[in-house]
Amino acid sequence: MFLVLFLCFNKKKYIQKMNTVTITGRLLKIPEIKVHEKDGRKTYIAKYILVSRKPFATKGDSINYIYCEARGNLAIFAQKYFTIGKNIGVQGYLDTRTFIGSDGKRRSKWTIIVERQEFLESKSVEKRTLSAEESIDAIVDDNISIYADSPF
Repeated sequence: MFLVLFLCFNKKKYIQKMNTVTITGRLLKIPEIKVHEKDGRKTYIAKYILVSRKPFATKGDSINYIYCEARGNLAIFAQKYFTIGKNIGVQGYLDTRTFIGSDGKRRSKWTIIVERQEFLESKSVEKRTLSAEESIDAIVDDNISIYADSPF
């Protein structure tokens, strides 16, 4: 009975904790940071894309592009320290945005709102592997447009 009462009073908080995503990938490009001002308060928002391989995919469909959005101090950290090709771990919650594409069709975009982000490689490991640009080039095909029809 206590659990039912707890859920009734903390329903929003409990449900939000159920929407948790943890994912790793390499940074596709340097994070873009924007500053939003409202009532004299500044809010920093950094947007970046992680590239992750699918574990059991065919050759033509083997890459996931994960859109991430960090806010506040996480945004400043991402903009300051994240570089192309870094292996990054992200934890947050999933957000869906719907928009009308240039072809007039309704589209959806999934974004992870970041609550925690970490480097997954030390600097010494990074020096022994391929350079950042080489590792991204090995993953990403230049002909793929990841920003097609997205207003966000």
